Amino acid sequence: MIKCECGSINPDNAKYCQECGVELKEYPSKYQNLSLLGVAGVFLGFIYAPLLILTVGIGLYMWTRPEEFAKKRGKFLILFSVVIFLFALIINIII
Repeated sequence: MIKCECGSINPDNAKYCQECGVELKEYPSKYQNLSLLGVAGVFLGFIYAPLLILTVGIGLYMWTRPEEFAKKRGKFLILFSVVIFLFALIINIII
């Protein structure tokens, strides 16, 4: 089905609109080749990047604290962030 500028819907093989008579042109959709995996990747990328920066920042802050417990947790947060980043990078390369 082809939708005309006037809003009417015409058959796929129609060259002219059945309502207004304007020549019908098929305009390719800019979302035609977008897959669900691509949408999910973009969405997760916008969520993951700020969370990664935030987690590394908090980890660095905790690592510089004088308390031993805070240092251990800071190192863990930094290591965890790096591992998750590398995992996501490998998945992106594979896909």
